[in-house]
Amino acid sequence: MSDLVPAPPKDPAPFTAETSFGPLTEANLTLFTVRPGLPAEEALMHASHLLDCLASSTYEHADGLQGHERKQAMSLFHLVELAKPLVDAAIDGIHQYR
Repeated sequence: MSDLVPAPPKDPAPFTAETSFGPLTEANLTLFTVRPGLPAEEALMHASHLLDCLASSTYEHADGLQGHERKQAMSLFHLVELAKPLVDAAIDGIHQYR
């Protein structure tokens, strides 16, 4: 017997919300805005790639430093190491949800 009422559609894929960022101009406007409606998965994948680049650059920079400056640069590297798995887990969660 077929159902008379169709199953509700799956939840739509998440999308980005408009988010302004960056320094303020003289007119009190931010310089950059994330466009609304971009697929969240693509935005997260791009963020993950940016974090990879930042981790690599920061580590290479820290490698040429010593003392306190090296510790500061390595702290940035470790913060990126903490942020990237969060972004990657969000991507994995989107893939599992499908």
